[in-house]
Amino acid sequence: MASRQAGVAGLSATVLAAAAIAVVGTAPDASVGTAELQTYAAAHKNGIVVSFALFQLAIPFLFVFFAGLAKTVAGANGEASALALGGFAGGVGLQVVVLAGAIPFVAAVWRGADESVLRATYDANLLALYALTAGFSIASVLLPAVAGFVTRTLPTWTAVPAAIVVAANIGELAGFVLYDTGPMALGVALILR
Repeated sequence: MASRQAGVAGLSATVLAAAAIAVVGTAPDASVGTAELQTYAAAHKNGIVVSFALFQLAIPFLFVFFAGLAKTVAGANGEASALALGGFAGGVGLQVVVLAGAIPFVAAVWRGADESVLRATYDANLLALYALTAGFSIASVLLPAVAGFVTRTLPTWTAVPAAIVVAANIGELAGFVLYDTGPMALGVALILR
């Protein structure tokens, strides 16, 4: 039953997240100039606010998904419960940091902040979406995947998307550590989009 609830919740979160992305479109990358960022924020103010509202609606569904996944991969006797709970904590932490990074940017766009405030909050938002959540993202995928393989509750093909997510997040961390400016400052995620 938990796996079915998790599946429905995951699908609901995916639909809401896709709608949030569709409403606002593609945001500028980290290397965009301040004037272009100001123009983008003014032109997409309503879309950014609506997108953020849709993201907030997705969060409870994500928590149900993470909880159901943790219950499923923990095993019938809880033999992998520590890994499963670690994955749950990674998923919750990921959403909390993303939300904390987005709030100042959305407030700056909503109120029409000056260029320096808009730049700082946009950078914080991008960092929260990418490099600063890479560890949480890795935990939210890797730990449940390992638990699922230990308990044999996940099919083996799930190792492929899990490995892709882990590799992408390691790239984000490497980009953040090695580069101060340019699109690589936030890792490979911005390059691949």
